[in-house]
Amino acid sequence: MILENTVLIVDDEESIHELYKEFFKELGYEVLSAYDVADASKIIEEKKPEIVLLDLMLPSGSGYNICKKIKNHDETKKIKVIMLTGMINQQYKLNSLAAGADDFIQKPSSLNYLERAINKLKHKKNN
Repeated sequence: MILENTVLIVDDEESIHELYKEFFKELGYEVLSAYDVADASKIIEEKKPEIVLLDLMLPSGSGYNICKKIKNHDETKKIKVIMLTGMINQQYKLNSLAAGADDFIQKPSSLNYLERAINKLKHKKNN
């Protein structure tokens, strides 16, 4: 069962975790953190967060692989995945969407934009 109002931040940069943790806590979310593929996979399997903010490039693997794993399993396929990356090439966005990502946001992004993207995904889920 998907945990409503829970977000998992998967990024290898501590500053990203700090920024998003504060932001999501203020919005009323429980915030989970993972810094690599193994931790992210374990948390997703055990907790099933509502939203995963997923860095594309991780030292231990690719965000694409985590996204595909989430979207290809019945228990997790409804988790909303937002790919985050500092990469600006359009191909990264296309590859993210092909892997099943619900959205793609370039880092750095304004927190207001991120909040709107999440609200849009949550609204889609309810319709």
